[in-house]
Amino acid sequence: MKKIEKIARNQTRQIDRKEYHKQRCELLAKLEEANNRYKAVRSVIKEIMDSPEGIIYKKRIAEEKRKIWLEKNKEKIRSYMEEYKKEYALL
Repeated sequence: MKKIEKIARNQTRQIDRKEYHKQRCELLAKLEEANNRYKAVRSVIKEIMDSPEGIIYKKRIAEEKRKIWLEKNKEKIRSYMEEYKKEYALL
């Protein structure tokens, strides 16, 4: 009876290992596929951003962000300019 239980236990372990290995291989394949898709998308985005249209887009976005930042920090900039003028006597 013990010998049969031992054989059954070994068989289930082997089945579990095979199943685990199969699941692990499937998961690694999915991760590799996702990684390849991510790399492809990144390369396409890089190509677009390096094109003339992409450069114009980057400049436009930077200008918009600059305007937003200036509006947000108008008071800080004004106080800094006043301190600067006082410090260097440029009134």
